[in-house]
Parts: sequence; structure tokens; C-alpha cells
Amino acid sequence: APDEPETTPTEASDSPAPVDPLSIEIGYALVALADDKQGGTLLNRLRAIRKQIAAETGVIVPPVHVADNLQLGPRTYSILVKGVEVARGDLVPDRLMAINPGTASSPLEGSATREPAFGLPAWWIPTAQREHASAAGYTVVDATTALSTHVSETIRGFLPDLLSRQQTKELLDRLAHTSPKLVEELVPKI
Repeated sequence: APDEPETTPTEASDSPAPVDPLSIEIGYALVALADDKQGGTLLNRLRAIRKQIAAETGVIVPPVHVADNLQLGPRTYSILVKGVEVARGDLVPDRLMAINPGTASSPLEGSATREPAFGLPAWWIPTAQREHASAAGYTVVDATTALSTHVSETIRGFLPDLLSRQQTKELLDRLAHTSPKLVEELVPKI
């Protein structure tokens, strides 16, 4: 169900474990983003993303397993579908990302980067520059929002891979209550 809790960060182990349908591995400098005790909001954002996608598509997205991975760079994250990396990015947790939607005019002081979900040009800027960047036409987000957007777009892109046979049956069963003739035409009785 979409209300299942997101899983908290765990240490990667050497023993083989069942492969999670959807997971995020994070470098050690990003662990605070997923730690409620340190003010991290990533797990709540992931729950909200799953609910939103379920409401829009009817597909129940499985819980996202978040784990630290010391083999990643400290500020690097990796998004995995069924244990295979499908996306990767880098974040600067103590800075804001100022994204140029194509209309921002003046350059900013900071380090140049690309917004991970859509590849737009962006800058990592100090938090004190938020208002200046917004006034110059940039979309300004924190690291958690940048990661959440990347996860959301990745889930949408891989939704067919995340849809299980059981979920497909449940979707058809629900549809059969409201539109039995449609289901009969689509899925003939054997």
C-alpha cells in the first residue's frame, strides 16, 4: 500500500539479500538527508512521491530502500531498479541548487552543475544567495528536492518494470467492478 513506511538507511552487507525493486544508495555525506533525527526529509518525500504516482497512474510503487554505500563518493547517490543502477548524481547538501529554466539572465557565483532529472544548467550556491538567484529567474531548490525530483522522474520512466504481475491482476480486478464489459473484452476467459 502507498502508506507503507520508507525504509531507513542501513549499512550495506556482504551477504546476499533479496533485491529491492527500488532503492537508493547514498554516499556518507548524504546520510543526513535521510535521517529524521538530523532533520532529513528524504523518507517523507519518497512516501509523498509514491502516493502521488499511485494517485496519478493507479500503480502502487514499492517502498524505496535507502542505504549508505561507502563505495560511492561521499556526495554521490545512485538510483537502482531491481538492483541495477539506472541513474546517478551528485549533491552538495549544505548548498542550494539554482536551476536555469532557460530564462535566467545573470550568472551566479557558485559551482556549475546540471540539474540531475532534466539536465538543465544549474549552480550550487550558498543559501544566502537564494533571493538573489530567485530574483534573477532561477528556480532554487535544496539538495533533497533535487534528489526527490530525480527519483520521481526515474520511477515514472521505469514504472513498467516496477509493475508486478500481482499488481496488474489487482488493477484488473478493481476495473472489473466498475467496467466489467471492458475487462471481458481485454481479458477473454479461457
